[in-house]
Amino acid sequence: MDNPDKDTIDNLRTGLTTMIADTKRMAEKRPEYGAELVLAQRHLEDARMRLGVALTITRGEDPFAHK
Repeated sequence: MDNPDKDTIDNLRTGLTTMIADTKRMAEKRPEYGAELVLAQRHLEDARMRLGVALTITRGEDPFAHK
């Protein structure tokens, strides 16, 4: 049985991927915002990773089984 939340989580991850790229471009363009944009980018990357874990769970898999 497919989990209906899978598409929602996948769409959120895709949106974050775009936001991460936009944040990187902004950091390059406006270095005066440097540290804050780097921190924002790292938080977005962390959120994307956590959504990846949730996506794995929607498939009925243990995301930490390999550890």
